[in-house]
Amino acid sequence: MNFADRIVELFETVRGSKWTFVAGTFPWVADIPLIGDYAVHRHFRKLQPFKDYCQDESKKCMEGYSIDQEPSCFVQAYVQKMQNNEAVKNELEIQCTNVATDFFLAGMETTSTSLQWALRYMAAYPDVQEKCRQEILSAVGNERLPSLADKNTLPYTNATVLEIQRHANIIPLNVFHKATCDTHIGGHPIPEGTLVIGQIHQVHIADPVYPNPEEFQPERFLQKDMKTPNKEAVDRLSPFSIGKRQCAGEGMAKVELFLGFAGLMQRYKFSPCRGEKIDLTPVPAMVQQPQQQLLIVEEVNANLI
Repeated sequence: MNFADRIVELFETVRGSKWTFVAGTFPWVADIPLIGDYAVHRHFRKLQPFKDYCQDESKKCMEGYSIDQEPSCFVQAYVQKMQNNEAVKNELEIQCTNVATDFFLAGMETTSTSLQWALRYMAAYPDVQEKCRQEILSAVGNERLPSLADKNTLPYTNATVLEIQRHANIIPLNVFHKATCDTHIGGHPIPEGTLVIGQIHQVHIADPVYPNPEEFQPERFLQKDMKTPNKEAVDRLSPFSIGKRQCAGEGMAKVELFLGFAGLMQRYKFSPCRGEKIDLTPVPAMVQQPQQQLLIVEEVNANLI
């Protein structure tokens, strides 16, 4: 089995396991005999090849690098920043490998799942799809792929990506946090140290900043001029979780999602099969997946290689 196949196998196993979702919400499940192995430990065994890969790549990054040099990659920057941190100094190599693995896998998973949702949403909302395509062709043309430098010239495309993340809501529950001080929520006392789980789904459907939340409206992330981002709506969006334990791959995922989505919209048209409607009901899991459904894919820009 090659490296790519191992990644696919790991993601498919985690996605399809409801017990993994339960263990992510209630960590003590990992200590239950048999159930703990099925929900958690078997995934860690499959994860080991990726950790070995990230460890090898991290070592390559550090070859010939001196701490007083300007870092040229994440690994070098991490080691330079953390070398004086007594809490991790003695385990710096292990910590660096773990963080690099988180970036590598977390960024891939959120991006691939979000793109799967994106294609289904565009097939379900052809007017939005066409509006994105025309904006991309107007700003970028059809002789090259969109780049990150084009992002500010594609406001509607950006807004569409954000609305897909809000509406699909692939991570409905936040991971465990602890209250750092005594506080109150809705009149209820929350003592310091209380375990707290943020319900991201409720933020995305019940926050007043998102009127008519059941409707798919990319325009909600833009001001009236349809060019300037609606800062309040953008800031309240939480597709990568909330707090310090939010998705480690967020930065990479945002870039990959924008580039992947814009490139696909520029070159292809996605439609439901004849006589079928797109089913946007999620498959419940730790990372919610779209229903398996065939799409018609038509090339609309053959100029790109």
